[in-house]
Amino acid sequence: MDRIRKFRLVSVRDADLDRTLLQTCPVAWRQLGCCYETGRGVGQDLEKAAILYSQAAVEGDVVAQYNLGQMYFHGRGVKKDMEKAVYWYQESATAGYASAQNMLGNCFYNGWGIKKDWRMAVKFFQMAAEQGYTDKSTLGTVEK
Repeated sequence: MDRIRKFRLVSVRDADLDRTLLQTCPVAWRQLGCCYETGRGVGQDLEKAAILYSQAAVEGDVVAQYNLGQMYFHGRGVKKDMEKAVYWYQESATAGYASAQNMLGNCFYNGWGIKKDWRMAVKFFQMAAEQGYTDKSTLGTVEK
């Protein structure tokens, strides 16, 4: 039991927003952004979530880049902006994040925030599939 306690996740309140960690760790920014996006352990604040994702994304956190793309795509905490969504999906996808590759494929396929390009759509769908991406509810379908 002591071993489990040692590795338990601390809430934002428990850590009192450890400023040193937040200043040096993009993963902490992303995780805190997730807390604010979902309202876990803190009051839900989508604008704060977007700011935290942005800080982590600029530092190269691929999950934060994807999450920030999602915020722009859906207009959550920021003004809906498909071009910015595509930018962040591209950053994350080219770094190898399968969810971003799939979403970028959908953007190319549907012309969301970028000119339709089925070849690029197939390229990114293939990249996601090669990594085992299997979410069929969002995996694009391309017909010849």
